[in-house]
Amino acid sequence: MQTENIAIKESENGKVIACDHELFVKKIATNFSEKYKNRFEFFHKKFSEIKSVIKALKNKKLVVLYLI
Repeated sequence: MQTENIAIKESENGKVIACDHELFVKKIATNFSEKYKNRFEFFHKKFSEIKSVIKALKNKKLVVLYLI
């Protein structure tokens, strides 16, 4: 998966935080979480709930992307 290569493999200090409400994405995210341990975090929520995700990530610098 190309996004995996860019987002996680290129930077050992980087972290990916994902948010999606689809069940099939949750399954993929579980695999990523197991593979990348503390470098990948997933929130099973709708994008409209992004504010609650951001609040949960206090004191972290982040970029929010909406990919379709």
